[in-house]
Amino acid sequence: MTQARTTAISAAIVATVAIGFALHLGRVVFIPIALALVLATLLAPLVGRLERARIPAPVGATLLLLGTVALVVGTGLALSGPVQDWAHKTPEAIAAAGKKVQAFRHRFDRLTALLTPPAGTSSPVDSTRGAAPSDSTHVAQGSEQPASSPQSSPTQTGLTPILGRAFGTTTQIISALTETVLLLFFLLAGGRTWRDRLTQTASSPAAGKKVVGILGEMQRVVSRYLLVTLLINVGQGILVGIAMALIGMPAPLVWGALTVVAEFVPYAGGLVMVVLLALTGLAGSQSAGHVLLAPGLYLLITTLQNNLVSPVVYGQGLRLNPLAILLGVIVWYFLWGVPGAFLAVPILAAFKTLCERVETLKPVCVFLEH
Repeated sequence: MTQARTTAISAAIVATVAIGFALHLGRVVFIPIALALVLATLLAPLVGRLERARIPAPVGATLLLLGTVALVVGTGLALSGPVQDWAHKTPEAIAAAGKKVQAFRHRFDRLTALLTPPAGTSSPVDSTRGAAPSDSTHVAQGSEQPASSPQSSPTQTGLTPILGRAFGTTTQIISALTETVLLLFFLLAGGRTWRDRLTQTASSPAAGKKVVGILGEMQRVVSRYLLVTLLINVGQGILVGIAMALIGMPAPLVWGALTVVAEFVPYAGGLVMVVLLALTGLAGSQSAGHVLLAPGLYLLITTLQNNLVSPVVYGQGLRLNPLAILLGVIVWYFLWGVPGAFLAVPILAAFKTLCERVETLKPVCVFLEH
């Protein structure tokens, strides 16, 4: 019995590792599918309501997708002005922040040199003997440097790979978005067809109803999580934008919009926001207190939201173990990058629902529940 159990555990570990490698290697294929499935859980109830209003599912799916694209494009156009201003000022802000960080580093190095006791004393003759070879070596190295060829341009040599990577990344993003939208349309346009086919292909009507029930519960949990998270993030983005405007931070609308997007990625999104706010404050401030004001306000708003708003709004059914969320974000970011970090919590929520409905997986809920 012990040997059989050990064999089963080993097989499960090997299967998990193999699935992880397959997901990582096939991320170009799996990411659009996963995004389409998650977004379909959010929009499918709306398509169902339109079907009950005697609007066919393909027509309802088309209307919803067109409305979603119009909303995204309209929001982008509304924020285009502040984003362009912020983008123009970003290089200068980074350069100014770099200079201040370098100044702080020099002060820290001088303080460290004053506090560190000298390792030993050396005579002036020894110091000059030690310095002479380094100077001569430096001169020799400088004289031996080959002259740059007039045919090679450093700017062109460094710019070509950057443009190639940028063009390749943009092409991949556009291709992935196109695949996601097409898959999402077909998932929504199918309506109840997918559920009927699952019921027909099951081994028995009872098994088909059970599978459909589990999938329906997973869909409700994920759609509720996405909707509630979107509403919470919008409210938090509004508060962050107001706070940034009150303390005089540039482009408060941009900071509010970035908050809405970043908070979909637990932990990592907030960390990125804190770093960006600190760098922006460092570029335009002279005192350390003012530099920490914007990140401090953001952390205050986030802490209040996580401890007062989220436990009440999410409810008991959507509460996940914070450690499980952190591990999920790390694992899925390693597998799929930023899209994986975004999909980590919906996948965990769906998997938790599956574990609650399947007897053999119920012990796993102990690690996933909050």
